[in-house]
Amino acid sequence: METTFESSEDESRFLKLKLEEVYSNEDVSHIKELDYAMKTATDKFNDSVNKACLPHGLVKLFPDNSLQCMIESGAKGNMVNQVQMSCMLGQIELEGCRPPLTPSGRTLPSFEPYDCSPRAGGFVDGRFATGIRPQEFFFHTMAGREGLIDTAVKTSRSGYLQRCIIKHLEGVMVNYDSTVRDSDGSIIQFQYGEDGVDIGRSQFLKKDRLHLLANNLPILLDQFSKSPHFNQMDSKKCDKVVKKLKKWRKRRTDQSNQKSYMSPFTVFSSKLQRSSSDEKYEKDKLIEAYRNLDENSQNELAEYACPDPVSAQYWSSTTFGALSEKSRDEFDNFISDRTKLPRYWTEYHESNFRRAFYWKSLV
Repeated sequence: METTFESSEDESRFLKLKLEEVYSNEDVSHIKELDYAMKTATDKFNDSVNKACLPHGLVKLFPDNSLQCMIESGAKGNMVNQVQMSCMLGQIELEGCRPPLTPSGRTLPSFEPYDCSPRAGGFVDGRFATGIRPQEFFFHTMAGREGLIDTAVKTSRSGYLQRCIIKHLEGVMVNYDSTVRDSDGSIIQFQYGEDGVDIGRSQFLKKDRLHLLANNLPILLDQFSKSPHFNQMDSKKCDKVVKKLKKWRKRRTDQSNQKSYMSPFTVFSSKLQRSSSDEKYEKDKLIEAYRNLDENSQNELAEYACPDPVSAQYWSSTTFGALSEKSRDEFDNFISDRTKLPRYWTEYHESNFRRAFYWKSLV
């Protein structure tokens, strides 16, 4: 309230008059600003409660917790259901805003007119495990009614929008060379999803799910070892490319620890500009001067260029270890953090885990 209306703490009468003026005005910009300020303040408490409860604050942890096991495995439910059962329901919103006030200035008859407390604005600090108050239950039924209306009424709009999108994408297909092309053969993506990984398998290849693969490594090895090619495949050629790329990064990365990619043309243009500071070269002159270079000069400039990543040199669908830079970096960071790995793990377990990760990333 103080932030929205720029008032002091002891000006309660002014705040009440100001709220009456705001809610009786047709301009809803101040109401939206007030809702945003209140939601920003309550979100901090909501996040702190969620971090304290999930996942280490539960009475029974995964996998002994049946609800968490069901959600983590993807059988049923999601994180929102788990938060509402174990933590709190949080802020109830109707069409993106807090519950509106009646003409008497109340959200429910239980509250004072123009009550500024978060609970009067639809914030529910209770959870389903221990129960919620009657007022909180009414707010929850408002959100449930809105969900029923969305399901019944707004289905036609979303269905028509989906039909329009599918109509434009019905000619897009994945070809045998792993490229995504349109009906006329024009390339949309050089690799499906930019990394060539099946979307169904990529869910467990993300950094927040790697601990599940690590805890179930014996099951993965038993499953993958049934294939005769699992123990025969190696990633030496991909590791060689990655080593070369890391060496280039270490040598060319600037002081701010940001990735800096250079091409032969950018190196040539920067050198030419520094050598002749008085004269400014236009784009056409730079291109012409670069094309007129001899072969030895072009080879020298090519050494400054960033090497192509593994996914650009080898097919991710047929090459063992041909991952995207992001996936490989996330996996390496996970392996380097010993606190996330089981205590009994040795270099043998880490090597098998890396092989299982590479194998699971194959299409």
